[in-house]
Amino acid sequence: MTDFKWNEDIDNVVFKSVQGVAVYSNPDGDIVIRQQGGPLDDDDHIVIVPSDRVEALIFAIKSEAGIL
Repeated sequence: MTDFKWNEDIDNVVFKSVQGVAVYSNPDGDIVIRQQGGPLDDDDHIVIVPSDRVEALIFAIKSEAGIL
């Protein structure tokens, strides 16, 4: 077995680990995007998007992803 180092042998990593992502609405009708915290995090990572800004967020994500 070879001595593999995740932080040094990045050319061999096909894809990085991804924590779980959830999308739901809060009682105010805002959209919550929540990513599960990693092993060193005390809490999850949360982004709250006002419902009237969701379309702009989706447009920006699609634009960054080259989908538009």
